[in-house]
Amino acid sequence: MKREVPNKRKRQKPLPQGRDSSLQSVWYTGIFELAITKFSSSITSIPVILSAGVIASQFLSNVPFVILYLPMLISAKVNTVGLLALAVGSTIAGNFTLLGAASNLIIAHNVEKKYKEKFRFFDFLKIGAPLTLINIFVYWVFLTYI
Repeated sequence: MKREVPNKRKRQKPLPQGRDSSLQSVWYTGIFELAITKFSSSITSIPVILSAGVIASQFLSNVPFVILYLPMLISAKVNTVGLLALAVGSTIAGNFTLLGAASNLIIAHNVEKKYKEKFRFFDFLKIGAPLTLINIFVYWVFLTYI
């Protein structure tokens, strides 16, 4: 018999079935929601969505991030521009640091293996951080004013 996890918080919808149990656990603890709302009261604002996508995706893959944030945005009745900001923020996050995307680590490993050179975290950050910040600004302008 499957044990039901009590849902102490009132939520619009649970996470879709079949998702990773650790992702379900994070969802039911409410820690993700607390972390997002701790930094801003307006979880549907474009700058918050973009920033949350870029920052959270440095520690959590962008797909689980979207799975966790999307129900919050939908229950907050975000518009399609907000959902586009979610897609953009979680996608450009891979450009920020070496850890931002698994593909960056695969490339770094192959550079070291083939060329015997180190692909260092700060070397990537010197290029990735400014470009990602510029991208965030450009996307914010387009999503907000155009």
